[in-house]
Amino acid sequence: MACMSAFGHLEKFKDAIESIGAKFVPLDGSERMMSEEDMATFMSMPAGLDTEAFAIKNVFLKAIPDHHRTMQRVFRGFREKYGTEQPLIFLYDSSFLGVAPVLLGAPGIRPDHAIGIGLSPFTFASDDTMPFRSGFQPDVSSKSREIHQRALNDQKEEPFFKDIHTVFLEVLKSMGVQPPVPSMWDAFGLLPDRLLQLGIPEFEYPRSDLRPNVKFIGALPSVGLSEPALPPWWDDVLAAKKNNKVVVAVSSGSVDNNPEDLIIPTLKALKDREDILVIATLVASENLGSDLDIPSNARIAKFVPFDILLPHVSILVSNGGYGTVQQALRIGVPMVLAGVGQDKAQTSAIADWAGVAINLAARRPAEAGIKRAVVEIIKNPKYREKAAEFALKYREYDALEAVYTTLQEILSE
Repeated sequence: MACMSAFGHLEKFKDAIESIGAKFVPLDGSERMMSEEDMATFMSMPAGLDTEAFAIKNVFLKAIPDHHRTMQRVFRGFREKYGTEQPLIFLYDSSFLGVAPVLLGAPGIRPDHAIGIGLSPFTFASDDTMPFRSGFQPDVSSKSREIHQRALNDQKEEPFFKDIHTVFLEVLKSMGVQPPVPSMWDAFGLLPDRLLQLGIPEFEYPRSDLRPNVKFIGALPSVGLSEPALPPWWDDVLAAKKNNKVVVAVSSGSVDNNPEDLIIPTLKALKDREDILVIATLVASENLGSDLDIPSNARIAKFVPFDILLPHVSILVSNGGYGTVQQALRIGVPMVLAGVGQDKAQTSAIADWAGVAINLAARRPAEAGIKRAVVEIIKNPKYREKAAEFALKYREYDALEAVYTTLQEILSE
């Protein structure tokens, strides 16, 4: 391939990107993704659908023209330099919408091959599943397709989904896209010429209508840190493992990270269990900042690399982000999941269906529910066995090799 560019908002990743031989290209409009007024509004809103819808509309959708302009500038430079002698291949996070206009027929340079990387459960509709974000497992009755279609139609009329689609449609029409326009969720999975899906088939509901250009590629490999800064209590983890204690890790997500939702309830739920060591990673802060007395069986840190932590963990308590769940399954760690926003309801429902987790289906689950779920996984070996089975399946995949093979297939066409 003639050249390689990497696009992003954050300059802090520039050196890492360019160290692999890629050119870092900042996306246009990063400085105006949210006005000060919008940011103040966003920060004042409680976690929930309204907050998420506000972010989707004011950050992701309204940025499409800026991101499209960045793509077109780079695509144009490529064509000016290489003409049509080299194929223009665009490899991207399938939820990135800067390329959506040209993939839907808007004026501009369309990549010869658009390869999406799926970083969440399937977001696009299927006759065989309930709609994305519903949190419901597929119906298995003789009327399943009718039930699934009715649920999808009902979802489209809900204010959250309807408002997002209205803005998505307006933005795309202003750029020359002609209706009909798929929903944003369908666009993530249906627009790429090929979709390389992180995960394995066993961690997705079966679909008889899955396009042949969708390929599962397993989990991303561990990258790790050359000299990770481990917390001063790390030896307690090693000792607990050596003494056959149950090590429970609980972590917030990068977006939903209020410790009152999951971390503090988990610490309280397990505080009397001398046979359990609880590791809490806060992600967004150095300490809990509350009046809570840290239980004697708990250890707190802002961050511990999962590559290092998870091999020592017996059970992971998480709000169900897809990336976190993939890391746990790659190592074979069963989970207690509690999440309702972004991809979390879907991920948690699939994990429960697959038998590798218990889904509490709540942003802030009750202490009793957390304790009950942890105890169930400790007592019932089926969760550990199924998670171990999944770990073996993940080893059959090599995500980076799959990407490389796909590129080679395209170049040999």
